[in-house]
Amino acid sequence: CKPIELKWDKGEKTFSENARLVAWSEADKSDKREFKLEADGNSAKMANLFRNTEYCYQIIDGDQASQMGKFVTADYTRMITMGNISDTYRIKFS
Repeated sequence: CKPIELKWDKGEKTFSENARLVAWSEADKSDKREFKLEADGNSAKMANLFRNTEYCYQIIDGDQASQMGKFVTADYTRMITMGNISDTYRIKFS
């Protein structure tokens, strides 16, 4: 279950340690999820996303928010991360 890595050009921008990437696929943002930025500040790794789905995202840092961006996940077999469960118990979702 390899997470999807999203990268962007942050230019001269620096982010606080509380900055996060927020992603959602529903228009009402009811499935909004938050992901921690990597130490470099120009990427984030996201696990357990739905396949073949368009997501919107923003970088949130305090009361500042980036412009909204979009990406589409590939049409792949979806594996999810569930704590310390062994690979023996993989669950395939379609």
